[in-house]
Amino acid sequence: MSADSLAELVCAHLWARDSAAQASGLILSQVASGQAEIRLQVTDGCLNSLGICNSGVIYTLGDTALLYAANSHNRRTVTQSATITYLAQAKAGDMLAATARQISRSGRSATYCVDIRTSHDVLIAQMLGQTRTVRGEWLQSFAP
Repeated sequence: MSADSLAELVCAHLWARDSAAQASGLILSQVASGQAEIRLQVTDGCLNSLGICNSGVIYTLGDTALLYAANSHNRRTVTQSATITYLAQAKAGDMLAATARQISRSGRSATYCVDIRTSHDVLIAQMLGQTRTVRGEWLQSFAP
């Protein structure tokens, strides 16, 4: 089985149990080994008092993409730290896509970059995350 096929199986397994992501209106769009894309349609319920998308909503979108990219290798992995820089605003009606990609991995630690863009390719935020692999695999039959 290819690494990308395994990533798809693992992420489908995670998605079926991810009530927080589903309740937030997030959409699992694409996955590959070390990569994931999560989408969100910005609704009025995502807006803050300034009428723009709440920064916590954007952070949740980015952190979820990070989670799926990091766990795509079938090893249980958690976010150890993540920083985000907000670059532009998102408004009601915008479709956002958070694309996470692995930029380094050594032992139990890895680093991921997450770009969050509108459907018009406007970069609204960038996240840099550090992850740590913990004990266990998601799908035992595919354990290394």
